[in-house]
Amino acid sequence: MEQLSKEQLKDQIVLQSRLHNHLKKWLNTAMILSTLSLSLALFLKNQPVIFWIALAVMTLSIIAMLVIGLGIKRGKDNLKKLFVLLDGKTEPVPQSDF
Repeated sequence: MEQLSKEQLKDQIVLQSRLHNHLKKWLNTAMILSTLSLSLALFLKNQPVIFWIALAVMTLSIIAMLVIGLGIKRGKDNLKKLFVLLDGKTEPVPQSDF
């Protein structure tokens, strides 16, 4: 990756940023789906079919949130590495998330 030109690095940064933002939207969608399925499971306890379907959807959406969160974390790390390569520094500057 060190052999890429500055234009190629800028293109990669734009692409990675776009993909990172798409993952954030998917995470938001998974959170909404999880919340809706939780409310269905809580308010429709008397109907077992809907209750179990809502529980299954909630479980799948929670697993999806974990996977998407991992993708967001790794995408952020990739963006930091690309910015370091673009700046020409040898070591990344440590940044806190606070």
